[in-house]
Amino acid sequence: MTIRFSSVVMSLVSAAVMAVGLSGCVMTGSRPTSTSTASTPVASPQGEEVAWVYACGDGTRFTARFEPAQVRVFLPGRSVLLSQTGNGEDAVRYTKQLDIGEAGLITKGNQAVLSLPGTPDRQCTGAKGPGPWELARLAGVSFRAVGHGPEWFLEMGQDSGVVFTSEATGGRTMFPWGRPEADGDKAVWNLRGHNEMLTVLLSKRPCQDETSGETFEASVTVLMGGKTFQGCGKTLGGN
Repeated sequence: MTIRFSSVVMSLVSAAVMAVGLSGCVMTGSRPTSTSTASTPVASPQGEEVAWVYACGDGTRFTARFEPAQVRVFLPGRSVLLSQTGNGEDAVRYTKQLDIGEAGLITKGNQAVLSLPGTPDRQCTGAKGPGPWELARLAGVSFRAVGHGPEWFLEMGQDSGVVFTSEATGGRTMFPWGRPEADGDKAVWNLRGHNEMLTVLLSKRPCQDETSGETFEASVTVLMGGKTFQGCGKTLGGN
């Protein structure tokens, strides 16, 4: 592996991305009181994550990454993944049972209630937040790639694992992290999931996205389900 290619590959091979779990929280069952008509945030049908940034009455700020049937809440230095456990009257409830209690978030329109350990529930107001690249960085992703025809995206991180999403392969598929085989300015990952194989080839060759016109540092080829996907990618900065 050459030194020039280290900016793409070595960050994935040896740089662990810090992911600190959120310690216990308690959900008290409060509900947002706003009658706002804003749409309640959810992930898109294609599986693309949606991020919102919330500001609470006590000054707390946090980012929520909404994925299909779950949400990851990011606070300074810690995060927690909550599963959708209920909805009604346009409100959606997410919870997770932790060692010392139940963590939770309830959203309705642009309003939310967040519960944190040992403190009163926080009433918060949100707005659409960072795009998918910043969102991936917040989640501990080290490298992200996208392609078109059909649309797809790939997220890789030593701690976050590998996620490939495309309607052509049935949506979102997760794979455990594995070390690549490196040869000069190329690196190849051969990964096995529950029922699928994924091959990822990264090449240190400038790549221009056909839709945005943006130039990326690496060309990416993905093989999955008998299909070949080509696109562009780049490393993401640390949290």
